[in-house]
Amino acid sequence: MYIPFYSELLKTTTLNDQLIHFLNCKLLHNDELINWDLMVLNGKVVNPEKMFFEEKRQADVKVDCNGMILSPGFIDIQLNGK
Repeated sequence: MYIPFYSELLKTTTLNDQLIHFLNCKLLHNDELINWDLMVLNGKVVNPEKMFFEEKRQADVKVDCNGMILSPGFIDIQLNGK
């Protein structure tokens, strides 16, 4: 399944146990943005070579990022008080 980045399917589709391939995106590597692809399985970045050559698995979903920057989101939790 090929999905544009802004597709509503990404928000509504359950993607458990599906290999997601983000294409045409920019990633931060060694202090610079590079054009690269990223594969994710169950919320974790996976090695694409291992998926393809060892597990013989193709992506279930391909997401076109249209040249946008893809970066992880972080949550800063701070507890104040007694």
